[in-house]
Amino acid sequence: MNDLKSYFEQQLIKQTKEYNIFSVLHREDDETRLHSRFLAFLLDPKESHNVGDMFFKLFLEQVLNIEFDYTNYEVRKEFEYIDILIHNDSDAIIVENKIYAGDSNHNEDEEDLVKQSILKKGYKGQLERYYNTVATGINKNDKETGLKLNVIQVAYLTLAGHSPTDKSTGMLPMKPKKISYIDDISKWLEQCAAMIGSTSPKLSADIRQYRQLVIKLTSEVPQVLKNKAIISDKIDIAWQLENSDKFFTRDMAPIFNHVKWHTIDDFFNELAYALEQLENCNVGYRPDPESITKVAHSKGKSTHMLILSFVLNGNSMQIVSDSKGLTLGNMSTSQWDNIKGVDVKLNEFSKENTFLMIDIEHREKVISEIVSFTLENYNKLKKDFKPVIDKRC
Repeated sequence: MNDLKSYFEQQLIKQTKEYNIFSVLHREDDETRLHSRFLAFLLDPKESHNVGDMFFKLFLEQVLNIEFDYTNYEVRKEFEYIDILIHNDSDAIIVENKIYAGDSNHNEDEEDLVKQSILKKGYKGQLERYYNTVATGINKNDKETGLKLNVIQVAYLTLAGHSPTDKSTGMLPMKPKKISYIDDISKWLEQCAAMIGSTSPKLSADIRQYRQLVIKLTSEVPQVLKNKAIISDKIDIAWQLENSDKFFTRDMAPIFNHVKWHTIDDFFNELAYALEQLENCNVGYRPDPESITKVAHSKGKSTHMLILSFVLNGNSMQIVSDSKGLTLGNMSTSQWDNIKGVDVKLNEFSKENTFLMIDIEHREKVISEIVSFTLENYNKLKKDFKPVIDKRC
């Protein structure tokens, strides 16, 4: 037990020793207030870095690889929910920034408005909506934006260069360009710092420190998976540590939250695979990375729902995880039931049955029980049902 405790304590010490001003000022994975704003700062010739369009020219050549008239251009942050919008008098470039590759970064109230506008306008995806907002000059509330431009590129920026989901692209009339922090942005930042060199040492140092944060974010996954494997290998000892004094969920939270994230993601991926092995069963959507982040990184008990949707023998079904546990819903009959025999609350890893989900063998047993319950109950759920409202973000 002491060896396991010491290992994670050393991990936490190592993490907190790595001083980084960007980590101090903002949450490291804050897409909007940290990453998008700093990138936009570097790209904007009017900002106080005093290097004009030098960084932007390099960005066009090395990252986007497109031609764009930059004699008179503007960089806008968070314009109509678009993370970074770059445009001149006629053409525009949209940059959507997703640290963990989710497909929406709005709060629930905003997302409700967005869904209404999508239905009204016929837009089926986030990137499609952004494209049409710029191309038509009309926003989601049917108001003129003052910009009606030719969109020459939609760039989708993630840590490792993931593709956007079909849900996000919708009927987007162009293929999004995938760009990554791990390759494109990291190399671009290093070149930016080198270009200004001794002429602007403070700015060069700031860029290099931001790049170190990028490197940390892109290298975290292997370490997180190693931490998860260590806990899984010693799951009983790990649970003793957690049960005695919330060692993982409280003391080691900066490290353990990432383990929680991957455990939840693994669970839904493995559950989706198990369901797809059933005859006449097709999985529709499952929780996206950002939705999982809202649960795994919540400081308290998250009330956010995680939903997996599928069709079984013509029945539209959902498995919902919320603060009450796991629920099976038959959307065709509007009936719901708690999944009996499975006491798992993914928003409470301080509970034993949830904590044990880190171990793959335990997860497999839980998934088997869920699939069995689904087969037995999808056509005969209780009549005293409760509706589940999909407010995924």
